[in-house]
Amino acid sequence: MPSTARRSGHHNGASLDELPAQVNRRSARRGAGRCRCAALWSACCRSPQGQHEGGVLPIARSVATSCKSSASEVASNNLSVACRYGTVSARMIVALLCGREGSVGLPGKNTYPVLGRPLMQYPMLAAMHAPSVARCYLSTDSEAYKVFARTHGWEIIDRPAQLATKEALGEDAFRHGYQVIANRLAETGESIELIVLLFCNAAAVTAELIERGIFMMRSRPDLDSAVSVSAYNMWSPIRARRETASGTLQPFVPFEAMGLDGPINCDRDSQGDIWYADMGVTVARPHCLEHMERGLLPQKWMGQRIGPLHQWGGLDVDFEWQIPLVEFWLRKHGFDETRTPYSS
Repeated sequence: MPSTARRSGHHNGASLDELPAQVNRRSARRGAGRCRCAALWSACCRSPQGQHEGGVLPIARSVATSCKSSASEVASNNLSVACRYGTVSARMIVALLCGREGSVGLPGKNTYPVLGRPLMQYPMLAAMHAPSVARCYLSTDSEAYKVFARTHGWEIIDRPAQLATKEALGEDAFRHGYQVIANRLAETGESIELIVLLFCNAAAVTAELIERGIFMMRSRPDLDSAVSVSAYNMWSPIRARRETASGTLQPFVPFEAMGLDGPINCDRDSQGDIWYADMGVTVARPHCLEHMERGLLPQKWMGQRIGPLHQWGGLDVDFEWQIPLVEFWLRKHGFDETRTPYSS
């Protein structure tokens, strides 16, 4: 649901407590009986067919027709529901944003002012304006982050102390957050269809990018996740070096171990596009978080079969020199000091 700031198209201030509140759409969705399709919920409640599980699919077909979607799309998108005793339980898409206090490389990076807003507000805005995302959660150890997120309608997950150290891995924070969300939803008969994974220090993400990831996952049941990637050919693995004990530079990975097909030369494009997961967004299936040990290193939460969401210039911020790069990316995507691409 749009906030006052979104309706007017203006956003002010650089501190957490100065920014206007945005209303999370989850409150409106709850009014639809916790079903991700309000029309389907209404049909189930009104129809005698909705009182038993076998009557759901015919209703789903009629709703799909009115929504200009096919019945097969409704089924594949997990919009079929089980109706019992006049209630509906649905699988939903949720967003999980992770960020802790205590950054070493750039202290306070998650609230660093970027175009007049805290850095962490950009992934928040993307999730809040993605139509398919039903609920938004923040996992953090920071009381300031919690207050800010609650003001914007987010639900809070208290990040345990052992997962809030500089040695703690992002994968463990994601897994913990997923388990908390799954348990909370189970209490009301709900479950997770897809989970949108975000970092507070990764601002190169928009609602449109999230929706592209969701569409890819629903269209490609063979995928474990869809991940935002940016091409950085200048950082091809063939250019990577390590310093030896004798003080000389040698290939970080021996060329013969790379299994390269193309020529090795000084042309940065000689190996084709080199795609890096830029940490903007991961849209993952629950099993990626439930069985993370099966995922590819180093970001095991992505699973094994990873679909690329191509963009440019994505990065997660760890150093101050990266801030101008993020601001450039944001301006190119419709942000400035007073407006966002979500402004009406």
